[in-house]
Amino acid sequence: MGGSADAVLGGGLLLGGEFCVAVGCAYRVTGVPGVADCSFERLEDAKTWMAKAQAGSWERDFFDPRDGSITLREYVEGQWIPNRTDIVSTRTSMLGKVRNHILPLLGDKSLNQLRHAATLRQFQAALALRAAVSTARTIWTHLSTILAAAVDDKLLPQNPCREHRTIKPPRTRNK
Repeated sequence: MGGSADAVLGGGLLLGGEFCVAVGCAYRVTGVPGVADCSFERLEDAKTWMAKAQAGSWERDFFDPRDGSITLREYVEGQWIPNRTDIVSTRTSMLGKVRNHILPLLGDKSLNQLRHAATLRQFQAALALRAAVSTARTIWTHLSTILAAAVDDKLLPQNPCREHRTIKPPRTRNK
């Protein structure tokens, strides 16, 4: 059954070939290949989400916001650090900056929270108080590298450090 027609089937709705079950006042979208099921209170929201999920599933670039709910600390400690293959001297320096600056300031934030420009501005302001400009720039680069890996791991749709045009890496002063 294709097209845009919705059919009622045993208490559920067939939406564009996928089954959306009405459970109480919620609608559950199931059956989108490679995408976890999701529930919604409003049918319109279920249809919108399903359309995005189907398109992304076909194009292999669907971003499920639920995946970005882990904290930065969980991601860094559980996935990012274990998968790094840096030489020892680089690793030691980098991990020191990550553990001494990035995680204390942003570690308890979810990856989704890092998508907000205000969160990154607060981070930059706090970083300016604790590190020299050149060090702050290196720390920003490390944060950007971490978030780029989260994009590659399909936990974020874009790298927040590069996404916001009004937020720039710390600049070194001209002499």
